[in-house]
Amino acid sequence: MDAISKLGDTWGVLCGGHCLRVCPASFSPDQRKERRVYITLLASLPRGTIAADLAEIAHEVSAKSINVPFSMNFYNPKTYAYCHFTSQTAMEAAMEISCALKHIGLTWHFPDEIPSLCHCCGRSGCNPDQCSSSSSHPQRNPRLWQSNDKL
Repeated sequence: MDAISKLGDTWGVLCGGHCLRVCPASFSPDQRKERRVYITLLASLPRGTIAADLAEIAHEVSAKSINVPFSMNFYNPKTYAYCHFTSQTAMEAAMEISCALKHIGLTWHFPDEIPSLCHCCGRSGCNPDQCSSSSSHPQRNPRLWQSNDKL
């Protein structure tokens, strides 16, 4: 079996702790689309979680790939991960499994529920302004750079 044909069953690889999704250039548009059909979110991840931290969970739930997106403004990992599956059956079976990471219970959601998730803790229906998770992380001083201004 050559290296290219092995990629037919590989949907993601870990590199530096992050998941790089794989889709061979030789795939037809339909084959590419198949890899984007059955997606769920695993939310309420502890801050700083990366794909490598979720590798065991991904294996247990039979996810073909799992990746944690980054916030656009600060490039910090978000509090949810995208899980990709081969079929509706595999996805539904995974969502029946209770998962936890670092003693924190994780919750399953569909991608259209992202707007309802708290950007601080990843829980559904939580108000970010009152989130207990955000108070445990000190806010960055926006004028910190001024203390180093020597000019």
